[in-house]
Amino acid sequence: MNRKDLLDQVIKDLNGIVGNGYDPAVRINEKFFQAAHSWFSYVWWLLTEAPGLRKNRQEIQEFMDLPFLKWQAETHRQLGRLERLKFPGLIEPLKQALLTELPYSSNEPTLLLSLGCGTMEVERQLAEAMTIRNLSIPMVIIGIDNSLQIEDEAAQNLNGLASRGVVDFQIIKQVDHENLTILCQKTKEAAKIQLAICNTDLFSLQDLPEGLFDMVYHSRLKHHIKMNNKTHLDELIEKLCACKAFEFDDYFSVPNFIFPSFITWKWPLTLNGAILSYLRDASKKELKGQANDRWALKFFNLGFYLRTLTKAQNNQPPRNIGERLNALARF
Repeated sequence: MNRKDLLDQVIKDLNGIVGNGYDPAVRINEKFFQAAHSWFSYVWWLLTEAPGLRKNRQEIQEFMDLPFLKWQAETHRQLGRLERLKFPGLIEPLKQALLTELPYSSNEPTLLLSLGCGTMEVERQLAEAMTIRNLSIPMVIIGIDNSLQIEDEAAQNLNGLASRGVVDFQIIKQVDHENLTILCQKTKEAAKIQLAICNTDLFSLQDLPEGLFDMVYHSRLKHHIKMNNKTHLDELIEKLCACKAFEFDDYFSVPNFIFPSFITWKWPLTLNGAILSYLRDASKKELKGQANDRWALKFFNLGFYLRTLTKAQNNQPPRNIGERLNALARF
């Protein structure tokens, strides 16, 4: 399907859900995709429509937030291709932060929690980087995402690594003592990174024991969270994290619209996600205003930022895995 046909079909599908409670989102996205037919109309949309959306950014819903299974899968594929490009390295700062903080001297399984993991591209690149650098530790990464059909898309994305014997991948129904115990046993016995995805709401994890995971992180998730839940997300992370936590996302600034517009123009669904996400993002000023002594904040070129929470030093888990799994068994 060429670009014009894709845009026309998306607009047709948007009109098909009018009257089902999605009307404001339909209007926003229909105007965007109409404008995306040409550079002239797109720039005009940026000048005339985008400022108004920014003022009411909590009302913005990206196309990915709407109930289109086939388009969600296509958007994930487009985003995956973009995230794999060495330039601009959309997830490189987060990947490097994780590589730096992993406890390579530990023989105990390291537990990581990835919130809003999508197709687990961050985890794929992390495992690939560890293989290239000949870094090996027993490690379990649990991905949490509530997108429809995300398990199949993640499995497809990780198939290359799994077929090479670098990782094992499985789908789990819940994060519980039984599943984590099995995964920890497997990573020690098979000497492979164990990746698992659970299709659930991330706030369903709030009853898990404190400090269960060595590291907790998320990438470009925060702007999807409703304003009244952003603090709850930080509190959840601070509870579940034993050592380090990372929040990776984009920050809003007018110049930041230029670069993503060029690199995603040929992928309209990804263009929609990138630009509407920028309109929802916090600004540098807002992020600095939210700073506290628990979370360190660092800005990167191309509009990225990384917040880092440190609860334990020297890359050492505060408790062994047996104690943490026993704590989970009591819940």
